[in-house]
Amino acid sequence: MLEKEVYLICYYLFFETLSIIQYLCSLKLIQIMSDYKFRIKTEDIKLLTEAKGYGIVSDKITIDGEKVGFMYKDTKEDDDDSGWRFLSGTESEEYVSDPSNQMFFDLNTIANYDPAIIPYLSRKKGTELERIEGSDEFTELT
Repeated sequence: MLEKEVYLICYYLFFETLSIIQYLCSLKLIQIMSDYKFRIKTEDIKLLTEAKGYGIVSDKITIDGEKVGFMYKDTKEDDDDSGWRFLSGTESEEYVSDPSNQMFFDLNTIANYDPAIIPYLSRKKGTELERIEGSDEFTELT
């Protein structure tokens, strides 16, 4: 009898959670990943780097197709966080302060958007790099 009750509770919680997510989506408080128009389709992602962890990347890169113009390695938020943050350099302060303009992606996915970042991914925390205009090289700012 207990198994059936646990099953019903789980079933109820699943559909309640789903209803809440659908409601929040309808209010545009959250978006489902499939709502975004990423420049690279999931099936087109190639293995370019073995670097582990995720990074936070601006939508200017993943949606608008701009190259990484500035990258820095910050304190990790958790064990899966690489600490890397990627911006195109064209973002306004207002744009950057809105969390909906950034997403978490694994470093290999970000490298597919701009392979020029790959040689720098092993750098230590505190590294700040800016792209040298017109090239695939970055210069250290700190």
